[in-house]
This record gives sequence, C-alpha cells and structure tokens, in this order.
Amino acid sequence: MNFEDMIEVEEQASFEVIDLKSADWCISKIGEARRKIQERTEVIQEYIAKFEARLKQLNKADEDTIQAMTAFLRPWAEVEIAKGKSKTVKLPCGEISLRSGREAIEVTDEEAALAWCEVNNPEAIKIKTSLLVSKLDKNNLPPGTKKEFGATTFSVRPDAGLFKLEE
Repeated sequence: MNFEDMIEVEEQASFEVIDLKSADWCISKIGEARRKIQERTEVIQEYIAKFEARLKQLNKADEDTIQAMTAFLRPWAEVEIAKGKSKTVKLPCGEISLRSGREAIEVTDEEAALAWCEVNNPEAIKIKTSLLVSKLDKNNLPPGTKKEFGATTFSVRPDAGLFKLEE
C-alpha cells in the first residue's frame, strides 16, 4: 500500500456524511468505481473472446484428427468385439469399447399419454397437490405457515450518463 492509499484509508475511516454535498460525493465515488469495474470487465471480456477464438482455431485440426481416427476404428472394433465375449478391445495405447445406449421413453404429447394412462395404466399417473401461497389470506394464515417480512434494502444509483455506465 502506498502513502496516498494510506491517507485515503485514514480519510475514509474518519469520513461522515453530514450534508447533501458529502452524500453526493459518496455517490460520485461509487459511480467512478463502478465505471472502472465496467471498463476493466469489458477489456478482459475482449481478451477472453480473442483467446477463445484462437483456442477454437488451434483445436480444429486435432478435433478433425479425433473424428477421422474414430471413424477408421469403429468398423474394425465392431468386428473384433463381435468375435469375442468382451465389449472392450485392449490395445497397447488404450482400449476401444462399444456400449449399448439405455432405452428411454420420450413423452411427445403429455395430454394424450395421460388420457390413455387414466384408462389403461392409472398407476403411471402421479398426482401432486401443492399450496398456492399467493392465494393465502395474510391476515388469516393456516397452521404450518408464518408471515415473514422482507429486509429493507438500500441502493445507490449513480447517474449512468455522468459515469458512462451501462444500465
């Protein structure tokens, strides 16, 4: 910490808002700090975008190699695995395996499926009851509920135009 930072910390420790001028000074310090954060963030985001684009460009050839080698290996592996009892072929540099995907059911029309299940397979239907809190009378609450009061919030909004802030 340099000398100027130490003076500023001491000034902040003894500072007190006593009038409109000192309150406005505080807001100006907040606005300036937010502007600096925003500018730094924008610069870093630009670098990140450039690095991500470069990484994608550098990885492209290797990803193409992976796809090509996988395409070469799969037919051979399917034949080799079909010959044996194992679903894996172990090689000096690694192994190749084939695994069947899991069977799944996709619901494409829930209304039609529910109607059919109501008649043919009612145990496949789950009925859930839930409480609509927004419909409760705040002056006559049921047992098992309680009223909570939200915390008071304090916000400071420096003039966005003055500090060139995005809103």
